[in-house]
Amino acid sequence: MVALDTPLNTRQLEVLGWVGEECPAREWPDSTYKTVAIALQNRRLIAISKKGGLWSASILDAGRHYLDHGTYPHGHLKPKKRSGAPNQAPNASRDRQAIRPAARNQSPTPTPVQTPGSGEPHAPTSPKLTPTRQLLRDVAEAGGTLTRNVKGDNTPYAVRVSTINRRGMPPDGQRLVMETGATYYEKIFRLEDRPVWRTMPPREVVDAPRIGRWHPAVTEIRDDGRSTRFGTEVRARALRILHAIATEAAARGHQVSAPAKNAPRGNGYYAHKETGQLIINIRSHRFFVSLHQLDDYTPHTPTPKELEKQRKWEWSRPPRWDITPGRRLRLRVYGDLLRGWDKKWADSKTLRVRVEDHLADAIQIIEDAVDREEARKAAELRAFEEENRRREAAEQLIEGRHAENMRAEALDLQLADWQHVTARRQYLAAMAARIDTITDEPARESATEWLHWCERHVDSRDLLHRPLAMPARRPPTWEEHSSLLREIMTELAADPDYREH
Repeated sequence: MVALDTPLNTRQLEVLGWVGEECPAREWPDSTYKTVAIALQNRRLIAISKKGGLWSASILDAGRHYLDHGTYPHGHLKPKKRSGAPNQAPNASRDRQAIRPAARNQSPTPTPVQTPGSGEPHAPTSPKLTPTRQLLRDVAEAGGTLTRNVKGDNTPYAVRVSTINRRGMPPDGQRLVMETGATYYEKIFRLEDRPVWRTMPPREVVDAPRIGRWHPAVTEIRDDGRSTRFGTEVRARALRILHAIATEAAARGHQVSAPAKNAPRGNGYYAHKETGQLIINIRSHRFFVSLHQLDDYTPHTPTPKELEKQRKWEWSRPPRWDITPGRRLRLRVYGDLLRGWDKKWADSKTLRVRVEDHLADAIQIIEDAVDREEARKAAELRAFEEENRRREAAEQLIEGRHAENMRAEALDLQLADWQHVTARRQYLAAMAARIDTITDEPARESATEWLHWCERHVDSRDLLHRPLAMPARRPPTWEEHSSLLREIMTELAADPDYREH
């Protein structure tokens, strides 16, 4: 849980400053700024209004103080006394304000209570939120995205997320989503917009007295006998669900068709999965939609024949359950972009939650998979083009870099030769001084002859006695070319000026 007196993060400061400027027109990347605004309202820094169905926000004095000084006003978040009778039973609307408080500058707190035997009254703690509301508040306080390590935590987060969404607790028509992070135990809770269903609501399609014009793919399934796989009690409902999916997909510009009757089951990795009632094609990607009638299991009462067989043969056992086609349906979507995972939704046992309630999620999952794939391909293409651009730029710089390297190498060699010649001349000077001390004439002549040869040899090796010019150029070897190419491409990738161009 995030404490109310925690300093604001960068995202919260950005939204607070935007509200302080009276919410000028701005293109936000998503609607999470409203979730951040709720967190600021919980800290009593801004006030949110939805009068007339229009969302608006205004900054409070405490918010101005935080923008000016970077801290909360003194005593800002201390509980305040409440007039009236405490301990009143909260109704549904007041309970909802635990997540979306009204635009007042204080939250209701009980009157301080005098403890027997103590000299001063103390203020009791505020009412504890339910686990689901506490989870939703934690996500709101985190700015709309909360990451939590659940290792060793037995909390049924999936149930709580389902309860929050079923009761419509998230603000502004959003929903709470739980995903797995980098590790199995890392769970990410995120508030996002609900998927939009553009055509007639699915429940209304299924419950309508009649359907004027069926989708051609569903008509094909109905007329060629493939709908007989469903029992008579669910057949009409199954066809209407398929009709709702096909109509919605067609309204979004996708191609919808029915698999050919008695068609082969496909090939490759997805051969066992290329079945179903509908095929949705989105930009060369295929997705399969399948409805399946679930069975009901009732305890089996052994018949006399089964009991007799069990007495005769020890290995014989009567079945435990009687299996009969039920009234519940299960929806599956799968395809080449879902990485082998089947997304499934089923009717609840009481049919209070039905497959129709998840059709928007099914369409959203398919479209999100395509969008992610297209974004991945676009990113790969941009990276490929950028690498080629750097390679072309590097190829133009290789010749000059190689020439500079050759000159530097020539300079190092000449410097080494000059240092060597200088050391030799110092030695010859010491040799001449030694010869002057030799008194034996034959030995003196021999030493002098050797000194003259050494001087001629050193003069021939002295680079300063030769014409000075730029060293000759040669083409780089394959190893030099590859090394320079990698070196220059790395430098260009790290150069901010190059990236801007």
